[in-house]
Amino acid sequence: MERNARFELTVHSFLPTMETGSGHETHLCIPLRPVMSMVLRDIPKLMDEPTAGQDFRHYREIMEFLDELNRKTGLTIVFITHDMHLAIEYTDRAIVMADGEKIADGDVFDILSDEAVLQRAHLKETSLCALARRAGLPPEAFVRHFIHYERMVRAGEQ
Repeated sequence: MERNARFELTVHSFLPTMETGSGHETHLCIPLRPVMSMVLRDIPKLMDEPTAGQDFRHYREIMEFLDELNRKTGLTIVFITHDMHLAIEYTDRAIVMADGEKIADGDVFDILSDEAVLQRAHLKETSLCALARRAGLPPEAFVRHFIHYERMVRAGEQ
C-alpha cells in the first residue's frame, strides 16, 4: 500500500482485481467500512477538516464511523476543524491555536463557550452558545446539556 504525504487516497487502489479470462481485469466490490478500517489502521490518525464539503448525511456517516472506530478500538483521532458544532458534538477536548501558539486546551464545552478564546482565534460562536446568551443562560452548561441529550438520542437510534 502506498502512502501519500498529503493524505490523498485513491480508494480503488485498495480494491483487489480479478482476471476475467478475456485479458481484462475487473474490480471486486468490497463494502466501504472494511476498506476504511484497513486504510485508517495504517495511516496517521490526524485528519484535516474530515467533513469539509459533505452534505449532512455524509457528514454524519463519516463522524459516526470515526466515533465507532474510537469506541471499539480505543483509537485516538485528532482532527482539525473550523466547524465548532462538529467539535462540540464529537469531541471531549479542544485545543485552540491562534497566531502559531496554543491559546486554550481543555474541556470542549468550556473552551468553545469562552468568548475571549473564540475572539482571539477568530472562531465563530456556535448557534447554541448564541441562543444561550440571548436567553440569559450560562452557555457552557446549556451547550453541554444539549449535546449530551443529542448524543443520548443518537445512541438510541443505532
